[in-house]
Amino acid sequence: MEKVIIFGAGEAGKNFIINQNEYQILAVADNDLNKAGTLLENIQVILPLDIQKYSYDKIIITSMYFNPIYKQLVQKLKVESSRIEAAHKNLLKEAVYPFEDVLTKQFANRFLEIIGTLLEENKVTYFLDFGTLLGIVRDRELIAWDDDIDLTCYESERPHLEKILNDFCLKYSTDVLQWNYFSTKNNLNEVTSLVLTFESIDKKYLKFNIDFWLVSFENNMAVQTMNKCKQMHFLKFEYLSYRNMSFRVPFKYKEYLNHTYGDWQIPKKETTFADYPYAFEEN
Repeated sequence: MEKVIIFGAGEAGKNFIINQNEYQILAVADNDLNKAGTLLENIQVILPLDIQKYSYDKIIITSMYFNPIYKQLVQKLKVESSRIEAAHKNLLKEAVYPFEDVLTKQFANRFLEIIGTLLEENKVTYFLDFGTLLGIVRDRELIAWDDDIDLTCYESERPHLEKILNDFCLKYSTDVLQWNYFSTKNNLNEVTSLVLTFESIDKKYLKFNIDFWLVSFENNMAVQTMNKCKQMHFLKFEYLSYRNMSFRVPFKYKEYLNHTYGDWQIPKKETTFADYPYAFEEN
């Protein structure tokens, strides 16, 4: 059994520890000083500089910030690139492939119509994005092995969006389905997304998140934590019909998919954050 150090002491790292059975995990590295010395699933959390104290076979990056962490390991900590891997995304989630469950996928499609209508009615600028956009364009349905719903909204509209999500959680939470939302931040403490999530008390639906990625504009580029592209894709939008309604998608969305995924027309079930050249570059 290979001895590894994983990099990323967040929820994804925790899920990786629980889901994997291939490695002996020696430690969990993380850049957050407050996490150093704590335990993640009974495994010690260390600072990156402490990696050199261990005898390991490889480092597996379990964070969405693959590109900057990879550069940190190679350039600052002098780790050989051949000893660095990205964790498979299906191991980083609490529920593996929730959309393979028929009831969960039906629920996700119904929810997508509800949230699309809600954003339209409240005049929030939104776009279907990433895996959700890819599935609807290529397959005319949500990808069975996807694990969330992705939308992108303007960072400038974040306060308005936060109020809408807060009201949504209050309105739609019940005894059997409870909604909540939270924000994610990068290493600069900047909010990069809002995440809407739910708890199915009766276990009727598998858990998945609804990610509202935030986009801003800089030097003629549209900039997200997860991508950087020509600003035209998010300054304007098109409508794409899916099931019972039309949804906003990036302008020239096929060109946008080419930029983001490369050969996006070939389905790939096993992916990592290393597969996307522009993914999660911090700006």
